[in-house]
Amino acid sequence: IYAGERNELKERHGKGKNIFVNGDVYEGIYQNGKRNGQGSYVWKNGQFENGKRHGSGSYTYANGDVYEGSWKNDLKHGKGVYTFKGSGSKKKGIWVNGALNGPGEIIHADHKIIGRFTSNDVFQSPAKIQFFSNGYTIDVRDPLILGKESPLQPLQT
Repeated sequence: IYAGERNELKERHGKGKNIFVNGDVYEGIYQNGKRNGQGSYVWKNGQFENGKRHGSGSYTYANGDVYEGSWKNDLKHGKGVYTFKGSGSKKKGIWVNGALNGPGEIIHADHKIIGRFTSNDVFQSPAKIQFFSNGYTIDVRDPLILGKESPLQPLQT
């Protein structure tokens, strides 16, 4: 259900509010039928450009996981944090076209892994594992420990 301004072509244009069939709500600016500029969606405040997430925002996925950070062309892009609902573990760093790439961390309840993500969302060696309880840090060079063969997954609790 849409309530708001329209242009001569009867497209959504200007301020408007849309309640989607699934219960999601978008309230904000439309331009020629697409979300564009400042708007609010179920995923807190975020920005859109040409109908796609763009700029800063937070999105809650259907499974309860949350991404907070920068978006570009509907993909995670720039600084951001992805939080896994089930474990509370987090991936934090620089995202490029939807994947972590560059310096970052994976944060678990009792330790964090600090290093550099490669373009396929895994750490390259060397990296560090830091334990919160005692502050102890170890250097890790074994690519299997760092998820070289498969992306690192959060610890299951």
